[in-house]
Amino acid sequence: ALMTRFMPVLLPQPTDLLKRTDKELPLVTRMLIGTSEFFGHWWWALLLIAAGLAAAFGAWYRTPEGRLTWDRVSLRLPLIGLVLRGRFFAEFSQTLATLVSNGVTLLNGITLLERATANVHIRGLLVRLGGRVGEGSSLSGSMRALGFFPAEIIDMVTVGEQTGDLASALERSAKRYDREFSNQIAKVTSLIQPITILCVALFVGVIAYSMITGILSTVSSLRTHQENTQMQQ
Repeated sequence: ALMTRFMPVLLPQPTDLLKRTDKELPLVTRMLIGTSEFFGHWWWALLLIAAGLAAAFGAWYRTPEGRLTWDRVSLRLPLIGLVLRGRFFAEFSQTLATLVSNGVTLLNGITLLERATANVHIRGLLVRLGGRVGEGSSLSGSMRALGFFPAEIIDMVTVGEQTGDLASALERSAKRYDREFSNQIAKVTSLIQPITILCVALFVGVIAYSMITGILSTVSSLRTHQENTQMQQ
């Protein structure tokens, strides 16, 4: 949004002045002028391309393969994936603890949790988890076999199975991951402002540098031309 507003509207005024000098401008200034002209002439095409890409992504996401792929990839994204996984682990532990403590069997609890999960990839993992538990495997062993759950939560479940108090172990796991989820949200939120400021500063800095370099180069060329004229006279 910043580039589409700034480049075609504000930049043509100083760049037109620089081009009228008919002097060879520095490379970075020429690149800036070319970018400004590109955005000024083709902004509508860029908007159409962006709208087309958004529509294509929406159509792809609505397919079963697209939804599954995106839900799997989103869990691996930097920062965002960490938050999504942390939220699921907290919800998994808390929901399963509540169901088990209220007399729901472990297998039925996993089935209910699977139906309430929006992420298709995680839903598939829960189906596999329920299948292994239904075959007689322990919850901790089944979680370890999936390779998705962290070792900390598996260890807590293992202790709960050994002591015969799985609900309490899941409750402790839920409290731990709920705290971690809150901390992750706070970290991501705290990074938004400095990252935004850094991007804007870099954008403005590059533009300012290119414009100042072009102006200084033009002034230097004019001064040299003036000195040569005086010497010839």
